[in-house]
Amino acid sequence: MNSHFLKDLEHINLIKETINEVSNDYKEDETVDVILLWDVMKMQIRANSIKYAKQQKAKQKQTAKTLETEILKCYYDQKYEFFVSSIFRKYKYILLTVQSFKSKFVREVRLF
Repeated sequence: MNSHFLKDLEHINLIKETINEVSNDYKEDETVDVILLWDVMKMQIRANSIKYAKQQKAKQKQTAKTLETEILKCYYDQKYEFFVSSIFRKYKYILLTVQSFKSKFVREVRLF
């Protein structure tokens, strides 16, 4: 069992519930001695802890995947904005160049 789960309140409550369930299940059974009851409790605690650890791992993976997707989206949005602004700057430059060329051309045509 992963020892850092011992500080997790949700896991602690799961262990308490497991102990109560096993105790209640075998409370009236006189064929179950203390050693067998203890082994069953350990088995159930272990099974529930493994299940809990798998659920936590799945949550972590999902959170990591969501964060990665959001980061990539922000990255591509930034690149797109940079690309658009770069194109706009080039367009303005070309427009100014064309206007400058037109005014030069008009002046030259008037000279003739």
